[in-house]
Amino acid sequence: MQVNLTTLSGQSYRFDAEPSDLVETLKSKIFHELSVNPKQQRLVFNGKKLEDCYTLKDYNIQDGGKIYLVLRLRGGM
Repeated sequence: MQVNLTTLSGQSYRFDAEPSDLVETLKSKIFHELSVNPKQQRLVFNGKKLEDCYTLKDYNIQDGGKIYLVLRLRGGM
């Protein structure tokens, strides 16, 4: 299946995935494609933050599902 990833700036990407893939696996794919550290990634689907230890199927993400990528920025001055 393919999932659609959209950033808050509106950029869209497609990733091949399996329903049995862990969220952590998808974050790894995002890292290899976009060079965004998985620790900085927050993925959101249907208003829910996706936890690394669950599968895409656990969140009922299906082919064509739209996931949002929100970056965690480190604070500080």
